[in-house]
Amino acid sequence: MNKIKIAFIGLMMAACSFISMPAFASSSTVDCPADLPNRDIICGKGTEDDMMSKVGSVLTVIYGLIGILAVVMIVVGGVKYMTSQGDPGKIQSAKNTIMYAIIGLVVTLAAFAITNLILSALS
Repeated sequence: MNKIKIAFIGLMMAACSFISMPAFASSSTVDCPADLPNRDIICGKGTEDDMMSKVGSVLTVIYGLIGILAVVMIVVGGVKYMTSQGDPGKIQSAKNTIMYAIIGLVVTLAAFAITNLILSALS
């Protein structure tokens, strides 16, 4: 079970590391001819909003998956608690599983809130 805890914490840390990776789009002041193919892409028009929405979408999916994983771990901890048969070691292991899953869920919700705050401030 320790491997699962370590993997869960590692996954949480990896997800939180996406918050500190800003994406900078270049802002060019080059005159672009109106008949240029792919004018918006070449001239950099509209790429900042597109990039921010894509980053927001990817992060939302990642946070959703982590949230689902946290809820599954809470259920696993509950099942472990129910099947512990009074063994103090198993009870403590189940409580730790539930506690770490709740901590992970809180961290994920905080990361989601911070990310949405930053993305809304930048757009």
